[in-house]
Amino acid sequence: MPSDDLLLYFQRDLALVGHWWLNGTHYAKTCEAWLAKLDSNARAAREVTAAVYGAAQATRWFVNWRLFYIACAELFAYGGGDQWAVSHYLFEKPTYAMIASRASDGGGAASAAAAAAAPAPMGGGGAGAGVGAAASRGGGGGGGVRGGAARRHPV
Repeated sequence: MPSDDLLLYFQRDLALVGHWWLNGTHYAKTCEAWLAKLDSNARAAREVTAAVYGAAQATRWFVNWRLFYIACAELFAYGGGDQWAVSHYLFEKPTYAMIASRASDGGGAASAAAAAAAPAPMGGGGAGAGVGAAASRGGGGGGGVRGGAARRHPV
């Protein structure tokens, strides 16, 4: 599982505009709903796993999918949802000025300062590519947002 800040280190071809961290409780509920849907459609799901993995492996893969949903639900609910979370990122194509700034300082302080000064829109909007990813907060389940609320990280 990537860390929450992993994509912040890779901004050569895309520039980060906004970054939102969402408590894991919502994704835990999503996994539980997917598990219930899988269980309520077990016959059809086993037919799909037989078609994809072969008849001899159908039960094994049905169980694997159940375990995946159960494990994800438990992980994302752990610690009130503050240990495992979903991160959203809004990127845009870098402008010529951004690229020139990075080249002039080797991608160091000036580009970091420019990134820190960039406004981070709430709720998306504008031109950019939004990305969502599950992320670990690292450490021992530190504080943060509870109940699925979003926390906006300045860029």
